[in-house]
Amino acid sequence: MIYLTLVNGSSLPDAAKLSKGKYSKVVHFNNKAAIDEYLRASGLPNATLELGAYAENMFIPTFKGFEKMPDGSFELRTPCYSPTSTQAFTWAAKDIGSCVVALFKNYKDHGDKILNKIFYGVTARVTHLKFAEIIQKALGKPVKFVSPPTSGMEELDEMFAYQSEFGMFRESDIPDPRLVALGVKFGTLEEFVETEVKARFG
Repeated sequence: MIYLTLVNGSSLPDAAKLSKGKYSKVVHFNNKAAIDEYLRASGLPNATLELGAYAENMFIPTFKGFEKMPDGSFELRTPCYSPTSTQAFTWAAKDIGSCVVALFKNYKDHGDKILNKIFYGVTARVTHLKFAEIIQKALGKPVKFVSPPTSGMEELDEMFAYQSEFGMFRESDIPDPRLVALGVKFGTLEEFVETEVKARFG
């Protein structure tokens, strides 16, 4: 039996360690990384799936990551984020299940390629400016990226600042070619916008 680290939806890197203590308050990153380390140290056969920001979350009304302005244009918002820094996005509804199934189906025959490895269930890695451009093209209406100075929560502000400065999976090819080789057919952000966003905001 393989133990797959999907703590609270996914595993994540240790922001405190990777930033050398600069971002020590991103608790939900650091706690997941600690559980992942514990599993690896246990000696049990395991694999880890790390995910990007759920693309769907940008469009939850209470999150206010995407809003229509009085003039009919839209704003795409992420606090504490440079417009030139990339973000790793995961189309949660489409791609997570496929990644999990591929790892569970193949670990017995391809253990040397799966066990004790970290995989990246990431649909795309782009700047928010590029994401805004993709949405704008689909909706046919102006979309502007805006980065507010705070989310109102210190942990979230540190999380976004950490991702903006240090990035997520910048050293890895996205989509993860190892998952593609296992048969995962990742979606694209263009497909995500057509499927999930255009129907609601078009």
